[in-house]
Amino acid sequence: MISKYVEPVLRVLKTLDGIVSEAAKMHPAAAIIWGSVKIVLDGLDRFSSLFETIKNELQSLTTRIDRINSYNKLYGKDAKMQQFLFKSYINIIRFWHRVDKECSNGVFSSLLLTSPWIRAENGETTVTYSVLKSIASINTQKLATIISDMQKDALDITDHADILFLEEFREGQKESKAALMELQDHNRKMDESQQRDVINKIISWLSTHYANDPNYQRHQKNRAEFLPGTCQWLLGTPDFIAWWRNHLSPPIIWIHGPPGSGKSVLCSRIIELLTSSSTVVAFQFFDFAQRYEPLQTFSMVARQLLSKYLEHFEYIPEEMLRIPYSSPFPLAGVQELITAMVRRLPNVYFFLDGLDEEAPTATSRWRDMLTVLDFFLTLAEKFPKNVRLWCSSQYRDEIGKKLARYPTIDISNNAKEDVVLFLSKSIPDIDLLDLSDQEKFLKKTQERAEWSFLYAQFMVNALKHECNSLGEMEEFIEEGFPDDLVGYYKNIFQRLRSPIKPLASKVFSLITFARRPLRFSELLEAIWCLQSKSEDCLRPADKPFPQRLLEVTRPLISLIKLEGVTGVDEDYICRLTHSTLQDFLISHPDVLCEPNNPSLDLRISVDAAVNACLFYLGQSRYGELLEAKDTQWLDKNGESIDSHHFLIYAAKYWDKHLDDITDDKRQQELVKKLQAFLDSPNFLTCVQVQSLWVEAQFQVFHHSGDRRVRFLRRVFPLWLSRETEVGKEKWFQYRQFLHEWKYLLSCGSCGNGNTKCRILPHMGQLRRIWFGALCHRNFLRRFKSQFNSFNFQSEGSRTFGDGHFYDAIGQSGRNAVILRTPTLNEKILHFTCETWSLSSPDAPVLQKSLQIEIDSELCSWSLYTNRSTPKSMLAGRAAPVGFGPDLQTLRIGSQIFSMDKLGVFTSVLKASDHAQLYVEDFARRENITVVVSRTKVSSIDAVTRLFSKESEKAERQRKGEANSDIEESSSDDESWYGSESESGCSSEGYESWSEASTIGSEECLFDDDMISPWGDHVADEDSSSSSSDEGDAELPVVTGIEEDENESADEEELELAALFSYGRRNPDEEYGWDEGRYYSDDEDNYGIFVPSRGDLPHYSTGQAVATITIVDTNSPQPTRLFHLTRPLICKLYGSPPVIHQTKPLVVWPLSAGELLFVDFEMKSYFARKLRPSTSNTRHVFMKCHFSNCGCYLHIVALEGKHKMVPRKGRKRLGEAEPINFAVVVSTYRLSSRKTTRSPPTLIHLAKAEVGIKNNISVSKLPYTVTWAEDKVYVTCNEKILRVYCIPLFPTTKGCSAANDDLVLSPRNLIFLPETAENRTVYYFPPNSGSKDEKSSLGRLIIGGETLVKSITFTETDEPETWDFYVKDLSEQTANLEPGEFCPPVGCYVSEEDLGGWEKSKDRKEIPPQMGIGFLDRRLEKFNPEDDCDLEPYIF
Repeated sequence: MISKYVEPVLRVLKTLDGIVSEAAKMHPAAAIIWGSVKIVLDGLDRFSSLFETIKNELQSLTTRIDRINSYNKLYGKDAKMQQFLFKSYINIIRFWHRVDKECSNGVFSSLLLTSPWIRAENGETTVTYSVLKSIASINTQKLATIISDMQKDALDITDHADILFLEEFREGQKESKAALMELQDHNRKMDESQQRDVINKIISWLSTHYANDPNYQRHQKNRAEFLPGTCQWLLGTPDFIAWWRNHLSPPIIWIHGPPGSGKSVLCSRIIELLTSSSTVVAFQFFDFAQRYEPLQTFSMVARQLLSKYLEHFEYIPEEMLRIPYSSPFPLAGVQELITAMVRRLPNVYFFLDGLDEEAPTATSRWRDMLTVLDFFLTLAEKFPKNVRLWCSSQYRDEIGKKLARYPTIDISNNAKEDVVLFLSKSIPDIDLLDLSDQEKFLKKTQERAEWSFLYAQFMVNALKHECNSLGEMEEFIEEGFPDDLVGYYKNIFQRLRSPIKPLASKVFSLITFARRPLRFSELLEAIWCLQSKSEDCLRPADKPFPQRLLEVTRPLISLIKLEGVTGVDEDYICRLTHSTLQDFLISHPDVLCEPNNPSLDLRISVDAAVNACLFYLGQSRYGELLEAKDTQWLDKNGESIDSHHFLIYAAKYWDKHLDDITDDKRQQELVKKLQAFLDSPNFLTCVQVQSLWVEAQFQVFHHSGDRRVRFLRRVFPLWLSRETEVGKEKWFQYRQFLHEWKYLLSCGSCGNGNTKCRILPHMGQLRRIWFGALCHRNFLRRFKSQFNSFNFQSEGSRTFGDGHFYDAIGQSGRNAVILRTPTLNEKILHFTCETWSLSSPDAPVLQKSLQIEIDSELCSWSLYTNRSTPKSMLAGRAAPVGFGPDLQTLRIGSQIFSMDKLGVFTSVLKASDHAQLYVEDFARRENITVVVSRTKVSSIDAVTRLFSKESEKAERQRKGEANSDIEESSSDDESWYGSESESGCSSEGYESWSEASTIGSEECLFDDDMISPWGDHVADEDSSSSSSDEGDAELPVVTGIEEDENESADEEELELAALFSYGRRNPDEEYGWDEGRYYSDDEDNYGIFVPSRGDLPHYSTGQAVATITIVDTNSPQPTRLFHLTRPLICKLYGSPPVIHQTKPLVVWPLSAGELLFVDFEMKSYFARKLRPSTSNTRHVFMKCHFSNCGCYLHIVALEGKHKMVPRKGRKRLGEAEPINFAVVVSTYRLSSRKTTRSPPTLIHLAKAEVGIKNNISVSKLPYTVTWAEDKVYVTCNEKILRVYCIPLFPTTKGCSAANDDLVLSPRNLIFLPETAENRTVYYFPPNSGSKDEKSSLGRLIIGGETLVKSITFTETDEPETWDFYVKDLSEQTANLEPGEFCPPVGCYVSEEDLGGWEKSKDRKEIPPQMGIGFLDRRLEKFNPEDDCDLEPYIF
């Protein structure tokens, strides 16, 4: 009411106040009245402002209280803030109290209830007294004061909150800084920890290649033998001083001297002097008793350098840490690591001592030493400011040729002075003589010893033990001590007692010819073998006494205690005291023989080591494979092999000792013994021991310069495998065995510690090997296996021989066919065809062997085998021979054969019958034959035609062939593949389909039949090419498996991405997966049709086309029922057509998900699109199959998904992007009324991811499909069985329902032959519902392979090395020499073997409502002429 009525009146009266006041002055009564009115007006004005003030304050009070609460939560703990908040709450209460008082003091009620305020009585106007009193009493001053206090409180709180915030901010900054420093420190520690982990891995990696203890032990032994005062002369030698101070260029020095002159002690002394000055030193002491391969030597040196590097630098650059893992060759990786450290380390000293001990007469050891020497010589010359190299050895001509051009120091003369000092300190009681007598005695002894510390040491030992007085010492020096080391050694052996000589001959024979220093426990067991009276076991009664062995070893054999072994289990390393002793024993093998007893064989020979190894390995306790129990391996008797000390040595070196047998007669005596050992189960136990405890025994080695040059470690003695027929056969059979199973054998000793390795938990389990699948004459075939395995080879046949082989397995897994021809280049081809049957659990049975002859020209043979074939046909070119799924039909080239009732293949269809020179796939049902191809139109192809159009037409006229259904092209220059005018592309045949009905024909060309863009698609192949030369130049030549040990070097390859894009690359496009003419990528990754005038459909040179011909062969003259040629978007591989069992329906996958449905009776067809399951995906193959009842169509599609990477983010040229592969299984219900003309209905869908690959072979795809009644099995071609069981029908209602058991895989691992990676692997399930045990076995069958011999000759004194690799015969050159054929193999597996089936982790969910799996309708075609009715794009 106030705002509506009072306030407007007050505003008007205030405006008239001045005028009325002046007028009132004229009249006293009026002045009184106006004064009263003004009082009322002032009161009303105060009243009005009071109401407005209260209203405004009440409106802001809520916000103010909320803010106070917020400040209280933030800073409530601050004392001063509490005071401000307390004061603010008090003032708010005061405000409420004042408002309440003003509202209750009667002013409002007086104004509201008194009516009227001004009265007119008797002509006079009067104002109600109560009203005047009420109005006059209104006072807003107190309320204004309270409001002012509240506002001040708000300012105080805000200001103090700002101060507190700044204080907290400063504290926060300090805390943030501290946290940042803590984070940085944590990251630094993490980096250091990660680097330490990498360094530890590198150290571990280096340590796997060597055992550095012997190297350090020799250095420590040399230091212990150092006599103070000796070696000082070297420090004053000018050449040494120049080398020490790095004044030599290059800084290389060679110290040489006679044996025993102290070279090694001198070397260790200089190492010690340098080490004490914190100089970087790395050393290697070569040892005559221990062979070091180059990788071992470099690893020891790298390990020493790495330790020094970490002392000089706190951080190792990342690029240096990556070196060991970046090189494909370990040797090159270690060398590169050494070089990288040398670049940064200052003054690196390398010491190589004992070069002569690598025995230049032993070619392999000498060659290894030269590899090491050459590397360090090159390193010193390349980095003369950083590297200094010391070499010390005896003088040998071979070493002199390498080092003579560098400064050399002969220590012979200087060593004499040190020998005198040694004798003066070592001869007992020499200080009792006068000085003159001492000098005379020392002179005599020094004249005898000259420069040889070794001779002097022997002399001192003899004086200590054999002389009791000075006179005896003088007499001994004059007459009793030999003149040289040879005489000394002879004296030692001749003084041995006769009873102990047989034992001594065995001991010294074993130690002299040992391939590495023997342990005392090994030596004891080896002697035990040699003197055992039993033929196949070690009798406790024959065990030699350890003390007697110790007696024999003194003083010529050193026993070095093994560290860390104490108590009763202590052990020693046994080694000859010096290399001169080994030379003596080899050159004087009869030193222990007694002329009076010639029948006693006491010769020092390698026979002792040979006999000990063969006897030990041939014991009956090794007649069965070792069994693992807990952490131990037990022999046949249940005894732990931890106590079998000589086992590992014998398993590793038995054949190497046999190499040392050079006597022909002795070799012949050993042949039968070796044959018996190889044929015994003990040999397999030996292989098992090698697999478990002999490092790199089954590893494949590569040449450091060329990875294609490969080697395996030799196993059999050279003379056995090269000079005896038995040995050659055994060697070849053993190499075949390794060819298949070396991967399983090599895992146990790989030493990589990979916890994810699937083989490692099964290492040593040789019973998992398919011995029964080896060739029938293979000596390893007789060994027991966990699996009942077999091969398709006759029992009596020795081999399939050389030639070209083709094989196939029937769709039921119960039959097989093998086809062989000796040559590919004859006009008349001769084939031998073998048909096999298989019935579990028996071995395959050869049913029939037939001969087939065929004219190579009539079957277009050269199109399949000749490299001169146009490049456009090489990628995915069909094999020269193909088989039907039931093996009742056969294709040789382009000619089709069918098996008659007698089991004989007879020709039913030639190229002239179906007018296709090149046939890729085919299908046959009774008299109906379908032949198809997917290839490119090229003018070059036309040259390869066997029939010109004229001759072909004449041939058809001669046969009376009807042409009513075929309309030939009138253009002479068109390819025989077809043209736009052929009947297949006319309007007569094409049908649009709907549910159980048909619509009239419509004019259609494939290019206009655009499919809904549910996934990216690949463009046409070179459709813009104008000539065949251009088209061929841009095309991939062939795509195959990456070149490896199973691939020949001359095979042309493409990375897998090449299969997924055939179009030319547009450099202006950002992405390169589906780059083509018809589709571009929108932001949703869906293809959008982008038409252009130049993209109108046409057949150009280089155009990929699909051709299908259906022929009726019921009559003597085949009748062509249907023919169609269509352009392709991209090729499919291994996707043959299928024929319905009872209906005239053919289904053929064309390309990019395209399916062709043909009714060959009605001569009609339609094409539909199968959507891929993801974007950026294309189909590689599509396998179609009709159910047994004929009511369903099953499709298994292999999809490849390419990751979309911008061009700027792609890998450099040559590095393939990985492709994710998946199989999608879909089932469609066929129409019961119009099966051939109505659309199938999707009822089931499943998907499984099957792997990631960079390269695949399109001629032999890495996945196979086998069909069961209600399941399909997808098997991966891998060496460990990986098979997926996928149901063909939904287990719950609705194809999109979630099924936990939708994709299954076996629980247990089953190992396959290694070549399964390049062969075809099939899994056939057991008969469903059968209770017969024989029928309850599944079958694993692996297709055959051809071995191609590859011989690499090394140096003349080394044997030639044979190796084998797999060659895909469909891609081999015509002049490639074929090798032996390995037939298909397989094994029976039970559910127990598989471990049952479990849910596979590779199962993938398919998003619903995306249309995946549905067969798309085609879209209404876009006509650029009529449909381009466009308008401007606005928004």
